[in-house]
Amino acid sequence: MKTNFPKLPQTVDLQQEAVEVLTQHMGIAKTAIFMSDTFWKPTDYLEIKDRLFGDETVESIYEKVIEWKEQNRQP
Repeated sequence: MKTNFPKLPQTVDLQQEAVEVLTQHMGIAKTAIFMSDTFWKPTDYLEIKDRLFGDETVESIYEKVIEWKEQNRQP
């Protein structure tokens, strides 16, 4: 099955949105600590990806996101 992926957001926009979401939900202090730990310490991103998504493909994750969005659509 061929899936047409939407245009991806710009990295700067995505980073800005992520910081806003983290700040709203965790507060500025926790966000700063999280960002410091995340961006200044060595991180094995492949290990994180494997823990979060296992053997899933981009396509299967995308399909789950679309399904979730349809199920959670507000009337």
